[in-house]
Formats: sequence, C-alpha cells, structure tokens
Amino acid sequence: MKRRQYKYFSLKVVKDSKTRSGARRINVSAADRYHRKRYKIERQAVKIFANGLQRYLVKRPNKDSKSKINVARSLTYLAPAMRAWAQYMPGGFATYHVHNPERMQIKNGKKLDYITKMLFRHSYDGRGLRSRSYAMAWWLHQNITEKSNGIRWASIACGTGQPTFDASAVFKYPTHYLLIDSDQEALSFAQKLAKSYDIDSNRLTLRQLNVTSQKRELEDELKLFAPDCIDAMGLLEYLSDRDAASLLNHLYRQLPKGGLLVFTNMLDSHPHLEVHKRALCWPGVNVRSEADVLNLLKSADIPAKATTILLPDDGVYGVYGVEKQ
Repeated sequence: MKRRQYKYFSLKVVKDSKTRSGARRINVSAADRYHRKRYKIERQAVKIFANGLQRYLVKRPNKDSKSKINVARSLTYLAPAMRAWAQYMPGGFATYHVHNPERMQIKNGKKLDYITKMLFRHSYDGRGLRSRSYAMAWWLHQNITEKSNGIRWASIACGTGQPTFDASAVFKYPTHYLLIDSDQEALSFAQKLAKSYDIDSNRLTLRQLNVTSQKRELEDELKLFAPDCIDAMGLLEYLSDRDAASLLNHLYRQLPKGGLLVFTNMLDSHPHLEVHKRALCWPGVNVRSEADVLNLLKSADIPAKATTILLPDDGVYGVYGVEKQ
C-alpha cells in the first residue's frame, strides 16, 4: 500500500492479516518530521545511547530503578530539563512535551535543552507516543463516516487534549469534543490549547471525572454528548485487568451501532522496556501482549471480529480499534 501523507505525519500499511480469534491485525509504518535526513545523526546518537542503557539494565535484572548506583537512570536524567520534566510523570503534561519537542519551555518554565529534545524526538518512548496517535488518526479516518455537522469525539483521560486535537485534523468537517480527565489543571490547559487550534469554544466540552470511580457520571456525560467515537489513549495500561475490562464494556455500550472506540496499551515486547521501567522510571504501567488485550476485550463482551489491532513498526504500543456491532 502506498504511504499516505497527512498534516502531521505519513503512514503506510505494511501487512494486513487476521488473528486466530478473528480480529484484524494491521502492521503499519508511521513517520513524522523527525524521520527526515536532517535528523539522521541525532537518531543514531540516541540509538547508541539508549541501546547502551538497555544492555546495562538487561545484564542487571535486579537493579532497582531507585538505586543510588543505577547508572542508566543517572545518565537518563543528566540533562536539567529531563529532571524538571520528570515531576509531571505520568500525567498529560509529560506527554505534551514529547508530542512536540520543539516547544521552548516545560510548563514549570525550565528551558528544554538540546539533549532533552533529542531524547523526546528519537527515543523509543518518544516515537511510540507519537506513532500511537498517528495510528489512531489513520484508523478513525479510514472507518468513520463524516457528517457535514461534524464528528462528535469523546476523549477519556484526555490529558492536555493535544493527541485528539492533532488527530482530528484528518477530518474534513469540524469536530465537537468532549474531553474528560481527573486532572482539572490539564483540562484548563486543554481549553487554552484548543484556542491555538482555532477550535471554537462552542465545540468544546470539558468535564473533570475519575472514569473508574465515577462511572454513573461518565455514563450520563456520554449519553448527553452522544459520541460518534471515543478514544482512551494511554489509560488502560494504568488499570488492572478487571478495571480495564469493565471500562471497555462501559464505553462500548455507550456507542451507537457503527460507533468507534480506540485505545492503546504498551506492549510487553517494547524494544527498550527496561529503559522505560528502570532508567526513565515511568510509573504504574501494566504492559500487555496482543493476546492479553484480546482477552480483556473478550471479558468486556466485545467480539474479536469487531476489533482491529494496529501495530506501529517502533513496537512500543498496540493500538486497538473497535466498531460497535
């Protein structure tokens, strides 16, 4: 399949197949501006550095992330901006800067230094964070039926809203947004960010909710909004299997027939998983294989035949799209 060019990225389908359970599996190659030749030396430098961290940690499986002599962690946070950025993990402000490393300052005012920008641009975690949003945008664009009065898009655990705003740029007609997050500060920032995307305030609804403990309120908001699609990017991996399956079932039931649900989970085959866990020290992630997520969907009473698995070639995240039957 020919590579398709969008505003922020390009994407090519590498392989289209089926799982034994009947789900569709699509391997994709996603690229953005950081894949250009001008960044070749940067990419190689980060690759050598990160490969070294991974080898160090693999040889030391018992090395705790908080150990005072964890060389990998010390090197990862050598740059001042990395240390300043770490205080925002695992929230939306942390991923906000990785989505666009060209911003000059972190939210706390610390200037983004060159080393930090390089890591955000080219590390596996940085690439994977962006490619999952590209895969989401591509899949929704392929499957959603656009209406002249706009698409109604609900984003669960939206953070700053940037991935949703970026992804909606693939659509011809204006999008109506319902952004839900437990962090009021992130929602306030999303409201300001929407203005930079020229999103009218009458197309933006924000609600502060904990989606696992306030399911009744979540259900009320979704019924009132009547979404065509729901995204839950970067949420399921922080939930137990039981809570994840329960939430998936809840979201699926709120969609109309033909409505779309898309979510992600970090893969247990992440190429630099030890760097993610014990050098970057990103907290609380439950990695899951493709089979693990299919089991979650089965527990949520979501049929495999309704599911598409998108696997970007960086190997960091699985992106899962579901069409309401």
